[in-house]
Amino acid sequence: GLALVLAAALVLAVFALRGAARSRRAVVRARRAVAGEAAGATLLEAHGYEILGAQVAASYPLVVDGAEARFGVRADYIVSRDGRRLVAEVKTGAVAPRLDHAPTRRQVLEYGVAFGCDGVVLVDVEAAALHEIALPWLADGGGGRVATSTSARRPVALAFVFAGALALGTLVAALR
Repeated sequence: GLALVLAAALVLAVFALRGAARSRRAVVRARRAVAGEAAGATLLEAHGYEILGAQVAASYPLVVDGAEARFGVRADYIVSRDGRRLVAEVKTGAVAPRLDHAPTRRQVLEYGVAFGCDGVVLVDVEAAALHEIALPWLADGGGGRVATSTSARRPVALAFVFAGALALGTLVAALR
């Protein structure tokens, strides 16, 4: 009797402490993200980018089994520089700002699709570095764009972009 009650109380206490620890970590991550976004805006402006909007929402359609489904995304900033419109994504930490980190790479691709922009500026707050990423297959010609020998490559590239965006959307939904 008493041992069972004490064991149950101990289990509940452990779960409560684990939940509180997760909650504290979430608060710390949220504060770090907010501070990082503010620092990111400062870095962008210091490098000559004009901030056009913050926390800008967009969506894009995918056709799933013949029915259109729309998926929403939210960019940290929309910026412009030298007549180009770009999405700026602010990242903190050691891994998230790197393009070899698959979720970041997929996010860059999804932003290109959703916003139809000229590229993405990846803002690495902790390194105080900006990395401008061109998305040549989404552009209609112009300087610095990748030329293809056949127009058949564009649908294949876009299929990969959409597949990556779908995978990112699924991951984000699973994490919520």
